Amino acid sequence: MERYRGDGESSGHAGGLKSLVRKGISWLIRVVVTVDSMDAQNFPTAEELMAALRAGDVSSVELTDEAITRIERDDKAINAICVPDFDRARTAAHAADEARARGEDRPLLGLPVTVKESYDIAGLPTTWGIPAHRDHIPAEDAVQVSRLREAGAVILGKTNVPPALQDVQSFNDIYGTTNNPWDHTRTSGGSSGGSAAALAAGFGALSIGSDIAGSLRTPAHFCGVYAHKPTLGLAPSRGMVPPTAPPYPAEPDLAVVGPMARSARDLTLLLDVMAGPDPLTLGVAYGLTLPPARHDRLGDFRVLVLDDHPLIPTGSAVRAGVDRVAGALADAGARVERHSALLPDPTEAALLYTQLLFAGFSARFPVEFYEEWRTRAAALGTDDQGLDAARVRGLVFSHRDWIEANGHRERHRQGWRRLFASFDAVVCPVTPTPAFPHDHNPDGEQRRLDIDGVEYPYFDQLVWAGVATMPGLPATAVPTGRSPEGCRWGCRSSGRCGRTGRRCGWRSCWRSGLGVWGGGVGRGPGAGGYGGGFGEGVGRGRRVGWCGRGGLVQSGAWRRGGGAGRWRGGAVEGGALGEGWCTRKARCCGGGSVRAAGGAVGCEWEGRAAVGTGRYGREAGRGGGRARAGRSRNRRGPRVLSTLGKGRR
Repeated sequence: MERYRGDGESSGHAGGLKSLVRKGISWLIRVVVTVDSMDAQNFPTAEELMAALRAGDVSSVELTDEAITRIERDDKAINAICVPDFDRARTAAHAADEARARGEDRPLLGLPVTVKESYDIAGLPTTWGIPAHRDHIPAEDAVQVSRLREAGAVILGKTNVPPALQDVQSFNDIYGTTNNPWDHTRTSGGSSGGSAAALAAGFGALSIGSDIAGSLRTPAHFCGVYAHKPTLGLAPSRGMVPPTAPPYPAEPDLAVVGPMARSARDLTLLLDVMAGPDPLTLGVAYGLTLPPARHDRLGDFRVLVLDDHPLIPTGSAVRAGVDRVAGALADAGARVERHSALLPDPTEAALLYTQLLFAGFSARFPVEFYEEWRTRAAALGTDDQGLDAARVRGLVFSHRDWIEANGHRERHRQGWRRLFASFDAVVCPVTPTPAFPHDHNPDGEQRRLDIDGVEYPYFDQLVWAGVATMPGLPATAVPTGRSPEGCRWGCRSSGRCGRTGRRCGWRSCWRSGLGVWGGGVGRGPGAGGYGGGFGEGVGRGRRVGWCGRGGLVQSGAWRRGGGAGRWRGGAVEGGALGEGWCTRKARCCGGGSVRAAGGAVGCEWEGRAAVGTGRYGREAGRGGGRARAGRSRNRRGPRVLSTLGKGRR
């Protein structure tokens, strides 16, 4: 859910904030992989596709045609792509291939992506799901769309949203309902639900969304993909405005724009394109810098784990996931604690967040509607301090009220700064539940959220989103597993304002439906792998991924992008394995270091392999191995497209 604009977050030093997310994602991924060997999405990551494009293994035209074919075949049931733009996508793909043939290379050159419907794209409708604006077609691209094009991305089309972006689900009277790809009876989340569903279904490798109340994080959590909510100012939002509103370079309170992807490393790839001040404002004089990492080894990290909130219970499935991740972190050597007197009061924080959030919602209310809510607010008793009362009071905030609330927020920010002097990360749920069944009751106050058989007010679930949003902490959602109903679900990670580094390392929390905050960590080798670690986005290392050179993995799951089952020459050097997994089927026994060599280069390993003796199904040379027929990704032709474009579902 989000406000009339999805682009701000909180104040802080943008460069430092970027640095922390880059390291944090990597670390989260590594721990989650340790927790559970459940398969992630088998579609290729953006990083893998870019490597294939640069190697000439596949063309942009081939990737784009394959993505369009998949959308035309599968999206009838999911309804993620509400505004296709296939003709212009094919033209852009041809241009990308021609540019590469001339020797050009840009970060996303030739890569098919999608864009949330709320971003202006010249020549396409921007409706925000509001029927009255179904014919609104902007004349110029939003700044983030322009940056995608400049980076060489091929835009396939726009993804579905709720009306005015104000729901935890994605449905509207123009484009209909977006279904969760894992269970069509359940929601994909909102308001970036179309983007999350598109990524989970393989409709493009990246997408851009926005967030003020979990609009990036909740859909990622429900669909089992990755999303990052950056700090205000890190990624400008100009052109992500309601229909007919002028695209001024203004940043409203709490809201942000950010990247969505199928891997943590891909978040950094896209974040690096999105980040940087608007050239019309701060970009005239300011740039981004990245501070060094706070730690180089996972065992040096200090983690606070939260699994309960005083205003809403955490579902048993999500709580169990948090516990699994906490255990994995401790097993990996991190110092894990469950309580801290330094934690700012979560009840006060939730009420403050709710007031600030709903104060923004009411800015465009008709006068008669606003007066009705003023009457309701005046009738509240002074002892009524619940979330419902906070929503009502927030809707009629005066400027004086907002200034007072903002002062309380600054005290909470200072509290988080003190906490991050003693902890590097905070782990907690994204929402209390996995994806829930569609509920389109037009009266949101009448909706109910089922948590282990007990009903709670629908909007109470937003308190977890507010933990990061109210004080301005950047946050990353990372997949962590599968719900009892069969849907994928995820977690969130973020960092202290001004110290948001890369998040390559958060892979360890990737499978249990929780969130993670990390403070004061930047890029660097060690905990997150070669170029990985904590932070905003992903480490810049080689395809060695999160294990990297000398990156020790114990009981770790290996996936694509991180030393992952698909290796190109020498993908892992010195990465000692102990009882790990190369893909969900390839068990590597023994502690020998792994090198992708000979026939194993560029393959997807399946079947059991004793790496220590160099055996892969049948005897081969020590440290080598042979690929099963049809699994090579180093060859051109249909098999490359089969592996790269379609994956294995």
